Amino acid sequence: MKKISIFIKINFFLLVFFAFVFMQTACESESDCQNQDTIEGIIDTVYDLGICFQYMHDTSYVIDDIIQFKQLKNKIDSLFLADDNGCDTAELIVPNFEAQTLLAFFSEIKGCDAAYNRAVVKDEIQHKYIYSIEIVSCGNCNYLIPSMNWVLVPKLPEDYTVEYKILKQ
Repeated sequence: MKKISIFIKINFFLLVFFAFVFMQTACESESDCQNQDTIEGIIDTVYDLGICFQYMHDTSYVIDDIIQFKQLKNKIDSLFLADDNGCDTAELIVPNFEAQTLLAFFSEIKGCDAAYNRAVVKDEIQHKYIYSIEIVSCGNCNYLIPSMNWVLVPKLPEDYTVEYKILKQ
């Protein structure tokens, strides 16, 4: 009876171990998205804030001048200094707000990795920029992958608004 109990325990631990290894391997092998991130429309470039965006969940931004940009930097600095996470906004490249606007929209998806197709189009009839973000989740992981989707676009005209659309796959 004791041998059966030990046999069952060993098999149970082996089963758990192999299940864990298989799940990790399957997740890691599927972590690279086949699709690379792309930009379309009037986007000049993706703006990289690195880890500095993490406290801005569930929000969007339209930053059109240096004053708003400094307010964003101050907000990031105060949040990160309070938590001592080492976010250094002093290294951020300041956009040329004479010619550009900084847009952002928070998204989150589960997966091992994600690929983003970001597009901004100018709708001259409705006087707005439409920022569409298509997210492709890759792999069978349940990691939450957040992104603020920061992009630089041509200066937003004064009488324009921004509309955001998210498509998750």
